[in-house]
Amino acid sequence: MFQQVAERPLGGLSSVTEHVKNSRSPLQEAQQELVNCRANIKEKTIDIGDAKLTVQALKTSQMSFLQDSTKALENSLQIVRQLQRRS
Repeated sequence: MFQQVAERPLGGLSSVTEHVKNSRSPLQEAQQELVNCRANIKEKTIDIGDAKLTVQALKTSQMSFLQDSTKALENSLQIVRQLQRRS
């Protein structure tokens, strides 16, 4: 980039200023792309966090269901045993 400027005949300060302005554009685009990438990373991190919370909630729900089912089975078994004793 600097070599291109050096090879061109200087047209005064305005041409150098124009070249600097044109050179900033790719830099600004790269900076904006970096900002967008960071935003995407934050969004993905939030999505992963939400997914982890969902999985944890499902695990808790399954454990609760299993505990309730176990209690119901134990109660049913107790009733069956009582009925067998009476017979």
